Parts: sequence; C-alpha cells; structure tokens
Amino acid sequence: NSLQNTLTGSAERLGRLAEGDDLHLIQVRLRQEVARLTRITMERRAAWERTVRDFGTRLAVLETQLDQTRREAAMDALTNVPNRRTFERTCSDWLTPNRRGFVLAMIDVDDFKAINDRFGHLVGDRVLVAVAETLARSVRADDLVARVGGDEFAVMASSLVLAQAESRFAGIGRAVQEACEALVPEGRAPSITVGLAEWSAGDTMG
Repeated sequence: NSLQNTLTGSAERLGRLAEGDDLHLIQVRLRQEVARLTRITMERRAAWERTVRDFGTRLAVLETQLDQTRREAAMDALTNVPNRRTFERTCSDWLTPNRRGFVLAMIDVDDFKAINDRFGHLVGDRVLVAVAETLARSVRADDLVARVGGDEFAVMASSLVLAQAESRFAGIGRAVQEACEALVPEGRAPSITVGLAEWSAGDTMG
C-alpha cells in the first residue's frame, strides 16, 4: 500500500508539472521527482535484499535443526549408533528382492543386569558404549550396527555367508571383552553372546 501511495503521489505531482509553462521549473521538479523515486527504489531494493538474506539465514538454521532432529531420531543417544527404528527400516530395505545377501547378528551382553546391580548404572553405560564402539570399529562402512534394546545389539553385515560371519564374530567377541576389561572392577569384563542368521530369498524381518 505504501508503494502504491508513493507512485500515486508521484503521478499526481508529474501531472501538475505538465500543466505549467515554466520549462526550467518543470525540469528542476522533474529531476527532483526522478531522484526521489530512485532513492525510494534503492531503499526498497535494500530492504528486499535484507529480507532475502534474513530468510536465507533462518532457512539454513531450520535445515540444520531438521538434520539434527532426524539424526537424533535415528540414533541411540547413549551409544551413538543407530537405534531400533533405524535397524528395522534398514533391515526392511535389505530384504527387498534382487539385493545382495547379508548376515544378521543379534548380540546380547552376558550378565549385564549383574553389572548394573553390582557396580552401578554408570559402569553399565560405559560397557554399552564400549560394546557399541567396538562393534562399529569391527565392521565395514556399509554394514549396520544398531542398539535394539537395553543390552542388545544387531549387526547387519553385507556380502557375507554364515561360515565367514562365524569366524569374524568370534574375533569381535574377543575384542569386545578386551575393550571392557578396564571398565568393570574385579576383572569381571562381560562377554557377548552372538546369534547369526544368513539371509535367504523370501525371508521376512520376523
């Protein structure tokens, strides 16, 4: 509305100038009007550019917040590996036809409740973090490590057969125990139990 009023006022002033007969005065007033419109246009353009910059900044902040929210929704807050929701979504994707095979490992920390009861939840949390970090270091970048329950983890290892997975996870089990030795007093570092299943055509997540 203010821009329309400005243009309307300018048109009225120019109309009155056209009614005069003093050419010099008309030229002076015309230059003044053009200068005024030019200034207003530049001010409007600067305001618009500020608005665009502000919008871009707010959009970047919102995108960052959205990425953070998505990451938080996909990750386990304690261990910083994917959570059960991400595991189930990825497993569903990997079960689609014509996809390469994989082995699923379900992993449980042995006697974890006893660790919490005897040494406290802080020690228990450190054990879970150590297990997650060791698992993540022990697999390839395109494999998935997820925490799917309190002391339960899942690993999806692509392009493996069961015999290969058995050998690999035996070594991973030893690595987990070594990583936990310094965390649990009295030399009671936990072991892990691993159940393995090789994907076959037609398998469901269940």
